[in-house]
Amino acid sequence: MFYDNLKAICDKKGVKITPLVAECGGAKGSISNWKKGAAPSSDIVLRLAVRLNVSTDYLLTGLEPQPQLSNEQTQMLNILDKLSLVDRAKVMERAETLAELAAERSASQKPKKEVVQKKSGSKKPLRFPAIAEQDEEESCYIDICSLSASAGTGVYLDESRTEPLKIVHTDIADRANYAVKVSGVSMEPLFHDGDIVLVETCPSIEQGEIGVFIVNGVGFIKKYGGNQLISLNPECDNIDLHEYDSVYCRGRVLGIAEKAK
Repeated sequence: MFYDNLKAICDKKGVKITPLVAECGGAKGSISNWKKGAAPSSDIVLRLAVRLNVSTDYLLTGLEPQPQLSNEQTQMLNILDKLSLVDRAKVMERAETLAELAAERSASQKPKKEVVQKKSGSKKPLRFPAIAEQDEEESCYIDICSLSASAGTGVYLDESRTEPLKIVHTDIADRANYAVKVSGVSMEPLFHDGDIVLVETCPSIEQGEIGVFIVNGVGFIKKYGGNQLISLNPECDNIDLHEYDSVYCRGRVLGIAEKAK
């Protein structure tokens, strides 16, 4: 009954029912009627909910409000629903691996503190790990795929695991979600073989942007051209995309990372 829900919430919050109902404009005898099973008016329910800082549904049903999923979480669940049980197991395994790596990286990093360096007579406040105060540049860690993204014939990036990499901290590094090493020469002169590029995770990119793609399980770094993936090196072939191909965008390439000392 409504009274039972109201009493339970009031007891939990340490609020007395009688003065609360009076404060919210409840009619005389309302509490007695509710005890007998009478339904409250929508106005009083709304006022009580606002005063108690709960939802009207919680007040009427007594059911705890369910947490709202973010758009990203909803998108992930929709993707999982489309996968087979085997593929779901693969996704869970990779997610667990990433979580373990993140936990290990967090445990291995000491708290950062403010450090003042003197350079050319000026003071510049920088944040360093306590173990690396002698470094001249701020650094951070990012996950890098153990396999390279091909700028040529392609590699099986979709099966790749990640490991932490220490890089020089930049504004681009703040935006990036992971890094991947370039393999091949098809993206020259912008990206060269062995370069480490920073990638911002997103399900799609605009035409003309450079991204990391999985085509039939094979990873590439290419310029997106709508119906094809484009090589910047004119001596290298483009990759035509067909309706029967399995194509996934794994993110937008932001720039090149610099390894920290």
